[in-house]
Amino acid sequence: MSTRSPGDEPSRQRIAFRVLGMDCASCTSIIGKALKNKPGIYDVEVSYMTETAYIDFDPEQIDASRIENALRKSGYEVVRRQ
Repeated sequence: MSTRSPGDEPSRQRIAFRVLGMDCASCTSIIGKALKNKPGIYDVEVSYMTETAYIDFDPEQIDASRIENALRKSGYEVVRRQ
């Protein structure tokens, strides 16, 4: 039984990036590791076949520009999808 009221649920948003330069499954692992340990990141889905990363996050803990910077620091060029 949850003790949270509906207003207590954390904010959750999803952002998508086109990630250029991925060419194998290990690339998806690199990206996942770069993001999953950051506070405010709930889930990371990466597909090298479509060069896309979907990130579920709490905007009160981390913003889109910090997520984008983490992707770039992993060695990939990224473009935010609308």
